[in-house]
Amino acid sequence: ADIPMFCCGGGVGYQLRIDIAKKVAKKRVRQYKGDFVTFYCPDCYWFINAFGKRAHIEPEVKSLFELLTD
Repeated sequence: ADIPMFCCGGGVGYQLRIDIAKKVAKKRVRQYKGDFVTFYCPDCYWFINAFGKRAHIEPEVKSLFELLTD
């Protein structure tokens, strides 16, 4: 299935297929450039943070609250 570019892998439909969600999240993490990335969507934050750490891929994932209080 073709995955939309805006999807992090954590969407409700993809949560049921963790194999696809992992692939999408890893692909998205590799696309990010910079020191950190932040999301307004809780699913995006959780999936990208979890899979980025497992794959030892930068950038650091920060919540909007962390970004505003730094």
